[in-house]
Amino acid sequence: MKVLVVESNPILLKILTIRLSEAKYTVYSSLEGEHVHELIVHIKPDILITKLKLKYASGFELIKLAKSKFPNIFIVVITKLTQEEIINDLKKSGVSKCIKRPFNIEQILNAISEFKSKQIAQPALLNLPESIPLYKYPVQLYKDGTNEL
Repeated sequence: MKVLVVESNPILLKILTIRLSEAKYTVYSSLEGEHVHELIVHIKPDILITKLKLKYASGFELIKLAKSKFPNIFIVVITKLTQEEIINDLKKSGVSKCIKRPFNIEQILNAISEFKSKQIAQPALLNLPESIPLYKYPVQLYKDGTNEL
């Protein structure tokens, strides 16, 4: 799985990148959101981890762009905001998980694990007709590929 991490704190960005790499994810990173719009389109990440306030981009814009390009992307927002109204708006805009600062990196790894397990657990939907015809006599193919003796 490809993960894009967007963070303005270079030390935290490095720690997140290392920990996610150790967990066997392909990790891309953007410091302060520089060139992140191009990265999202080019990388096509499965997971986006971002904060809302960045120097070169708005976290809200990133969420909107990511969801418009990749509707099934898993988005984790790391935020200091605690107002339920804002958290609810984030979730309505497509954010999968909000993690409040200060946080533990294990919270992010657990959120990603939950996402992965839900992906695996969802059965593929089959486009079957409402009724499947039942045949009175079974069709039998012979050696030459016909149903003649």
